[in-house]
Amino acid sequence: MKKTTLFPLLCFTVFFFFLWLLAACFGFFGKEYISAPIKESNSKKSALTVPVPKTITLLHQGTVTALSLEEYLYGVVAAEMPASFEEEALKAQAVAARTYTVNRSQTPNPNHPDANVCSESSHCKAYLPPEELSRKFQNEPQLLKKIQTAVDDTKSEIIIYNGEPISAVFHSTSSGMTENAQDVWGNSVPYLLSVVSEGEEASPRYQETKTFTPEEFIEALNRGEKKVSFSESPAEWFGEWIKNDSGSTKSLTICGIPFLGTELRSLLGLRSTHFEISVADIITVTTKGNGHGVGMSQYGANDMAKRGYSYEDILKKYYTGVEIANQ
Repeated sequence: MKKTTLFPLLCFTVFFFFLWLLAACFGFFGKEYISAPIKESNSKKSALTVPVPKTITLLHQGTVTALSLEEYLYGVVAAEMPASFEEEALKAQAVAARTYTVNRSQTPNPNHPDANVCSESSHCKAYLPPEELSRKFQNEPQLLKKIQTAVDDTKSEIIIYNGEPISAVFHSTSSGMTENAQDVWGNSVPYLLSVVSEGEEASPRYQETKTFTPEEFIEALNRGEKKVSFSESPAEWFGEWIKNDSGSTKSLTICGIPFLGTELRSLLGLRSTHFEISVADIITVTTKGNGHGVGMSQYGANDMAKRGYSYEDILKKYYTGVEIANQ
């Protein structure tokens, strides 16, 4: 009797063991079996309260022209991001550029009061007109089509925070962490916070080393408004060095005078404020990253796209607490 009772129990146990093994193989118990899980996108989009304009006015080479927003974005994405980048990265760039344009269009710009935007990247975005697009992609028309598809597939989508279109700034390459807007521009912006950014090493502008003779270094710093009295020994020039959470330079005291990291970047012609300095017979400055470092990193976005993340995932990583809105 005892032997008969145990046999069904044994069969029952073996059956559920194989059922568990089969489930584990196909991932029925979650995604922990994937070495690098891909975060699932939330495809639900918020309603947009601010209308996305169908046309904008652009100041380009001294002439103000009205053109469709999407045609303008073809030229912006082509000018701002390599067409060889992943499709989801290009889509993220398209939405960021559209959002930036809508945000800027709400307030007249004193640099171009008769136009919503201009083609100067120093205070708007770079732009390639249709004739330049044709020349640039005449041998690779599929790349232009790729850019146009990224814009068209995200039509009318913008990034919002508390119902308003954000200032969707972006940059080429971070040091491995993006920057807080407050550390760069002095204004705290809740959605422009420092985040870890992987894959930056793929950028050709990830790291740069510049060297200065002591005389060259003195001349560079004294081109600014602050005039420094340098001692004879360069090893004694550098004092208190304050860094941001990202590792970039907030301020560095040189011969008793504090300089902001942004000041030193400009005076020394550095790619970013994330730098280290070593002193010997010459002064060596090693910089990581390229650009102001705030908002979306383009090379970081491309790395995410390569790892299977969607453009929505990318945007929500680099712009904290935002939503994607669709009119």
